[in-house]
Amino acid sequence: MGIIFRATSKLVLTFVVALALFVLSFMYFPQGILALQDAAQFLGGALGEPGFLGDQAKVLYRTFITESTILCSLVTAIARVLSEAAAYLFGGMFGAR
Repeated sequence: MGIIFRATSKLVLTFVVALALFVLSFMYFPQGILALQDAAQFLGGALGEPGFLGDQAKVLYRTFITESTILCSLVTAIARVLSEAAAYLFGGMFGAR
């Protein structure tokens, strides 16, 4: 039961940190979110559109693989790193194993 609790709390913490990153970056660091958006646009252009996809798959690919999706994935990855670091630091502080 302890493993499930730790995994769930890390996921909830990641969600909260991702939301906080979005809100705080829009409020206090708009040039940082613009730089991250530029990186997402670069990655979107670098991914391109695979040539081997059929017509329906191309429509789905263009719908789901957008700059917004890539931006949210980058922010979620940053939030996950921060939440793992917090879990490691606080887990070690309180003697969790």
